[in-house]
Amino acid sequence: MNATLKISDRHSPPGPRGRRILGVLRELMADPLGTLQEAARYGDVVGLPIMGQKIYLLNHPDHVRHVLVDNARNYRKGPALNATRRLTGNSVLVSEGELHTRQRRLASPAFHRRRVAAYTGRMVEIAKRHIAAWKPGERRDIHSDMMTLTMKVVASCLYDADVDKEAELLAAALSAFIDDFSPIDITPLGGWLELLPTARQRRRRRNARTLHEAIDRIVANGYARQEPREDLLSILLNVSHDGHDLVSEREMHDQVMTIFLAGQETTGSALSWTFYLLSQHPEEEARLHAELDRVLCGRQPRPEDMENLSFTYMVFAEALRLYPPAWAIARRALAPDEIGAYTIPRGATVVMSQYVMHRHPAYWDAPAEFRPERFHGTAIGSRRHYTYFPFGGGPRMCLGDRFAWTEGVLLIATIAQRFRLRLAPDARVEPSARMSIRLKHGLPMIAEER
Repeated sequence: MNATLKISDRHSPPGPRGRRILGVLRELMADPLGTLQEAARYGDVVGLPIMGQKIYLLNHPDHVRHVLVDNARNYRKGPALNATRRLTGNSVLVSEGELHTRQRRLASPAFHRRRVAAYTGRMVEIAKRHIAAWKPGERRDIHSDMMTLTMKVVASCLYDADVDKEAELLAAALSAFIDDFSPIDITPLGGWLELLPTARQRRRRRNARTLHEAIDRIVANGYARQEPREDLLSILLNVSHDGHDLVSEREMHDQVMTIFLAGQETTGSALSWTFYLLSQHPEEEARLHAELDRVLCGRQPRPEDMENLSFTYMVFAEALRLYPPAWAIARRALAPDEIGAYTIPRGATVVMSQYVMHRHPAYWDAPAEFRPERFHGTAIGSRRHYTYFPFGGGPRMCLGDRFAWTEGVLLIATIAQRFRLRLAPDARVEPSARMSIRLKHGLPMIAEER
């Protein structure tokens, strides 16, 4: 990274100098995950120059907790999420203050433990239908499969919508939109580039339009319902219909779009990496299969099986550690703050990277190795808070974390009951850090029937 150490003082933590004007933007665009990991070697607080902006990378769990929990009121969403507004509008993902609090309060009932338990049968049935078309010995892009499958699950469980016929089209449009995301979008230059009639911007607008039209159809179908439901869309519609006009059509569209996007993207990526890791660790895969055979005895998973699928949970948790879909969180300071030995100025951006913290050698033994037993109950109890935070933390923690955990475990169990997935000989497995950590070249695998 051509980095040289700066002299530390209370206002300037150590970090790479980068290049004049651009700073480390070029390195971040080429390899964001590697760049952040390398930068973390400078210490617990690292200065990252990016086009004159003040960026502070925090690499200590206490500092992460300070920003996300203890002093959360002093921080607002960073520029990366604002770059998603073309899709999400002013939804719970990017809103602030009282609006954000209200949006979370309205949506929270759909993710209550009781409601998530009620979704489990539907999750399993959708997964069974999805893999029913798989043929033993055939080659499949499992990354594409998982993205399509999780889109169907989110649409069905949260919106009671059947998107089977257009799921592949919508998943492709969403993937293309996300693949076009770049670190340059979080810089001042990103806003200007959006205004230019480039091929990239035309492509982004086209894909966004495809997704917005699909969400419009989902919301319209919700308005046309006759009988009451308890899914997320019904909750928002009931609030809108109660005479107080708390949820406008625009806000409802944005909320539906945001959770549609987030629910599909995060779990789809995590499941893709889970099956890749299992294919590379046959002993752990065999242990997973043994648990499924013992607990399920050939039947489909049920809600009450969750507590007995402990190793399945550990496998999913370890995949989320190594390849967290949300690989970094950015916040902007509203007022000066003290973090460690340094002053964070008003208006500065702080970054906390799940990818960095989940692989930090100070907090994890052999951090690059796949070891599901790290998430055994006793091991979890001894772990320092905020060395592991795949769904964020504090008042802005992901609304759907319980939904994602349940979906992940059940889909792994349903698929692994029937198939063993083997990496294709010519597969090129390379992470691509966009909005999530995707597989740059997909994930070609051979489906072997068990």
